[in-house]
Amino acid sequence: MTIGAVETTRRPQMLALVAGGLTLLAPFAGRLHAAALVAAGLVVALLLWLAPHAGPRRRAGWQLIVGSALLVSLTDVWFRLAFSGRDPAVPSPADALFVAGYACLLGGVVLLFHQPQPDEPRSAVLDGVLLGLAAAALAEGTFLGRLVGDPGGGLAVAAVSRSYLVLDLCLAGTVVALARTDLWHERRWRLLALATTVLIAADLGYLRRVGSGDLVGEAWYHPLYVVVGLALAAAVWTPPPAPRHRPVETARMVFLPGGVAAVAAVVLVFDHVDARTDLAVALATIALLVVGVRAGLTVHYLHQLADARRLALTDDLTGLPNRRWFLDQLDQAVKASPPAPFALLLVGLDRFKDLNDTLGHRVGDQVLQDAAARITGVLHGADRLARLGGDEFAAIVAGDERAADSAAAAVTAAFAEPLAAGDLALPVDVSVGGTHCSDGSAGVETLLRRADVALHEAKRADDHRAMYRREQDRFSVERLSLGAELRAAIRDGGLTVVYQPIVDLRTGRPRRAEALVRWEHPRHGLLLPGAFLDVAQQTGSMRALTAVVLDAALEQAGQWRGGGLDLAVCVNLPPSALLDAGLPAAVGAALERSGLPAAALGLELTENGLLEDPDTALGILRSLRDLGVRLAVDDYGTGYASLSYLRDLPVHSLKIDRSFLAGIADEGTAATARNGALVRSTIGLAHELGFDVVAEGVEDARTLERLRQFGVDSVQGYLVGRPASGAAVAEVWGGRGGRDRVSRRGRASR
Repeated sequence: MTIGAVETTRRPQMLALVAGGLTLLAPFAGRLHAAALVAAGLVVALLLWLAPHAGPRRRAGWQLIVGSALLVSLTDVWFRLAFSGRDPAVPSPADALFVAGYACLLGGVVLLFHQPQPDEPRSAVLDGVLLGLAAAALAEGTFLGRLVGDPGGGLAVAAVSRSYLVLDLCLAGTVVALARTDLWHERRWRLLALATTVLIAADLGYLRRVGSGDLVGEAWYHPLYVVVGLALAAAVWTPPPAPRHRPVETARMVFLPGGVAAVAAVVLVFDHVDARTDLAVALATIALLVVGVRAGLTVHYLHQLADARRLALTDDLTGLPNRRWFLDQLDQAVKASPPAPFALLLVGLDRFKDLNDTLGHRVGDQVLQDAAARITGVLHGADRLARLGGDEFAAIVAGDERAADSAAAAVTAAFAEPLAAGDLALPVDVSVGGTHCSDGSAGVETLLRRADVALHEAKRADDHRAMYRREQDRFSVERLSLGAELRAAIRDGGLTVVYQPIVDLRTGRPRRAEALVRWEHPRHGLLLPGAFLDVAQQTGSMRALTAVVLDAALEQAGQWRGGGLDLAVCVNLPPSALLDAGLPAAVGAALERSGLPAAALGLELTENGLLEDPDTALGILRSLRDLGVRLAVDDYGTGYASLSYLRDLPVHSLKIDRSFLAGIADEGTAATARNGALVRSTIGLAHELGFDVVAEGVEDARTLERLRQFGVDSVQGYLVGRPASGAAVAEVWGGRGGRDRVSRRGRASR
């Protein structure tokens, strides 16, 4: 048995049973000694003191209900003893105590049985009072006088005698208002409804008795009070259900007071036409006054509701609508019928986190407020604009892609001038990414994801603007599926490694071979690294992929050595590896497993991998060099590393990217002359710094000969060897044929 959320013992049940028992004793109080009932009341008080309760609210409800039973029962005992053998005058002091007992019962029911909702106005009791007053006024103005008779003595006597029925009706109305739709579904509310119904019947019997003037003798309705007590006790014993959220019934808030006002107005009109009792007029007037109070509460609540809704849809910092409002607007735009073309634009402040961390949140907030004002100004308030959170804003722009691009250009142009933050003038750039929707086929989540992809592309674009293109989407469902399949391929040995030789032009033979991973996909066929390396990085599989290639390459190098081919292997490192402090230890462990010296392994890295955290990257490279591993900068010239980084790099080789070799064997064009000058100067600079130079992508003999003239040390490309299996490389380069082939190609170019 539970009361609220607290497990109770049988003591509260005993308490309720004693309260019902006191009601049972009330009809026979004249035949029992009053001291026995007083002792019973003390027992009830003791049980009440010892009973556990689920919080102060329900504790107060218990106290009021039991106090009501005690008060009514003991007052009835006193009433009978005081007026034994004679009819008392009405009203008497006992009436005040009886009315107080009824009021305690009403308050106890509200506190013990009502589960208030956090967003519900505290007016359910007032609704119950309105229902009770309306019912009492209507009854008094129509049939009640004929049913129970006239007690005589004027308005005061009528008001006192009728007060029990009015309180009964208010209790019944409160039960209905509190229970709402649960009245017929929950046992405790049905028991309360039974108790109030029987109480109304019993008090109607009492009113007939008042009309007859005989108040002391036993009557037929006395056993009904026993039923009331037992039904109330059973309701108290019934545990409430788990608390749940119920929507506020705004219709009830409006129509119930209106209905009560209409009933009261009917009573007053009929009294004007055909005089009714003064009590009916008084009750109708009170009902109208309470309706006014209830209407005031409703208006106040609706104002609060409107303010809460406005605040729930507004960003506090910028005053713009917030994400919740914008998602609703975007959903409406998607579902518009007929569909109207529009674009979703996302606007992000570039490097805002750095600004916020450097200058503090106060300056960051000022920047966001100024940015919101500028974006609003250039969009002229005609587009649906909101702040999604952080440094990101969003807008819905009606029209085709041209309109979207024009809006994006206007937003980026608005930030040409620095933003003012106190005494500071801060240059802030924005990037705008968008996606177009013309037929409503894409949902809200899809549009947001596409716009986010475009925003990432915009941050890398020169003009800081980009519209979604499917080929840019690194986060499509297909790529996520590919990521899961890649993890399985890494785990189950589904990847293969091929090797492309790097030929030393002085000897005509390879000293190293670059390990290149391949994936034979069951649906897509043979996939080259460009098709899945980004997926590996995105899904967190790059470290495992690198380990697989490293182990396979070292194993192949061991096999070559066992066959008499002294050929080192080179493995590409992803940029993320240069932030992994455990990389040197992992490479050392792989070398130890293979049994090969460190000189048998080369590691290649890109320039951009050095830029995210240069200090960490340089420390890791120095540790790798200390192991004896050969290091090379791959695709040199395509990154953004400065010459100072090149000076400090602990590497052995530079690999010139194939894009610089285009046309260097041709003559007569400015472009080829520039490419040739870049390659020649790079080779000279590298040699001055102590690096040897590898040229990638050599595919014809004329380019090879020009590279010889420039002084390049080694070459790699289809001319000297395509990527092949380890066995195929051993077959080609195991004898002297490879050197002869390279020499012949070199001579043929002369």
